[in-house]
Amino acid sequence: MILQRTSKKLLIVCIAVTALMPTLNAHAGAFIFAGEGNGLDIITHPSGYTGAGGVLNVEVCIDSGGPDVAAIVIPTKNIIKEINAMTAATPNLFFGANNNIPSGVVDFESLTLHELGHCTGLAHPNLGVQTGVSGANTNFTNTGDGANNIYAFGAGTDTVIGSEDDLRDDDQNLHWFEMGTNNPFALTADPDSSNYSRDQADLPGSSSFAANAARDVGTLLGFPNT
Repeated sequence: MILQRTSKKLLIVCIAVTALMPTLNAHAGAFIFAGEGNGLDIITHPSGYTGAGGVLNVEVCIDSGGPDVAAIVIPTKNIIKEINAMTAATPNLFFGANNNIPSGVVDFESLTLHELGHCTGLAHPNLGVQTGVSGANTNFTNTGDGANNIYAFGAGTDTVIGSEDDLRDDDQNLHWFEMGTNNPFALTADPDSSNYSRDQADLPGSSSFAANAARDVGTLLGFPNT
């Protein structure tokens, strides 16, 4: 995957040698290429992963010809530290005086950390902007549009989009969750096929659909500003 942002003249190249840490903490999420076209159960990892575990190596390169090279060295080191830690912090959104990113300026560090997630095979946990999806509906959990080829947008009784009581008709869930938990903010040790699923039948009895880590869902579950 190559990302180039003209505002920062940055070139990032991600090269996978092997994949997946042998022991890690994980949250719920979705994978690039999963869907009706390639298969609902597709789990994407960079080239070289054999399913046997090991260390994933991602190489990050800064374009030496860019005008902001010196300014992005420390943020890049911070990004690498976050990736290697593989543990999320909550809360992680900061506002007002605690946010030193001026209006109209790109938050390079957050943006690039996000894109490196895609380099390791992760998709957006929510629908995002695609055909037939816009506005607040982009925060519904990532799915296929089902046999009727129309996304269903029912926020349920809590009225929070992306939460466990959403009503999605025949939409095909693409979001992997911890069986019996359905809390995308909860950490799980050693996630594998024995404790993670995208099958709606593995949801807890209180859930009608897989929840994703939308901000409003975080607040609902006790993780505000995350």
